[in-house]
Amino acid sequence: MTAVRTLAKVFVKVDAPYFAVPRGAKRVAARIARDFTSFVEGVTIGYNKERGTSMTPEEGLWMLLDSDVDPVTLFDKYRVYAEQMKVHVVMKEWAGQDGFDTGWRWLTDDFAKWFVWNILDKPCKIDEFHEFTGAPLLRKALIDHPNGERWLCRFVAAFRGFLYPMAGDIEASQAARSKLS
Repeated sequence: MTAVRTLAKVFVKVDAPYFAVPRGAKRVAARIARDFTSFVEGVTIGYNKERGTSMTPEEGLWMLLDSDVDPVTLFDKYRVYAEQMKVHVVMKEWAGQDGFDTGWRWLTDDFAKWFVWNILDKPCKIDEFHEFTGAPLLRKALIDHPNGERWLCRFVAAFRGFLYPMAGDIEASQAARSKLS
């Protein structure tokens, strides 16, 4: 299992092209992309209802990027919705996946950038009941906006802190242990 995790980390670090990513990793990445797309759509729908506008998800993402909303603030401000999403989506669909307990290690800036450039715009069948159709316009917004990649890296860090609140403590203790060795 360690060899598989190391290989997956190499795919992200070397910015492996989509065709070289194993099918299982594509499915996991597609699930993350589908859920990220749902998040952006949800924020946009909420904004449209609140303000009487009719923005598309791409315009909603662009607005988030323009306003440079701190992702930690988003998770705090909409904690109730985030907790519902955590229970109904993450714990229901993701928690049973092999390696979920150590998934915090993957939620890095390198992953965020690789995700935008290699996954977000690609359609992928997740399983026999689910698929991700691809979100090329969200990818375009993240690439074209001067704040896009930086904001997504901050979002991934905030998401990591939300899903794995003890990850920072674990990481610090592992670093301390490795210095003693």
